[in-house]
Amino acid sequence: MTFMHISKLDAASRQLHKAVQMFLNKNDPVSIHTLGSAAQEMFESLCRARKIKSLKSQILETVREERQNEFGKKLNEAKNFFKHANRDSEADIKFNPDTNEFVLWDAVQLYYLLTKQKEPLFVAFLLWMYAKNPEFVILNPEQKMAYDFLTKDLDPNNRSLFLQKVSKLSQGSNIN
Repeated sequence: MTFMHISKLDAASRQLHKAVQMFLNKNDPVSIHTLGSAAQEMFESLCRARKIKSLKSQILETVREERQNEFGKKLNEAKNFFKHANRDSEADIKFNPDTNEFVLWDAVQLYYLLTKQKEPLFVAFLLWMYAKNPEFVILNPEQKMAYDFLTKDLDPNNRSLFLQKVSKLSQGSNIN
């Protein structure tokens, strides 16, 4: 029997890589959410140990203290539903697959904060996120110029074509 030695960081990185790949190829949203949330949760724990705040924890800090538990449960509702069946085996959930892009965004940002490494697939995802949701992303002028150049003729609604084209373009870029 052969064993693999895998760190928490490596496990989370593998989960995130597969989740982003599945997301950009428009695969099953439940699987994407499950893998992405697992990676995000692990990265969040690793960051917390290093006093690095996730996007999710920063948002939670803006919620009234007496409502934080309720809000936190709502943020984790789909993740926990897809992971557990011990309390509510007959239940169902109203799931919005659009939440996946924000779970992955947080996880990718945490990955960069922890590793300082530019993973081409994650760069492609960040470019897609900017192209799809420019109103959410704050960029410095240099980043904005690079992102605009790399995404100018790409349709973020065609994720797989976007992934193919951006992966080639972003390999030599200086995008974080």
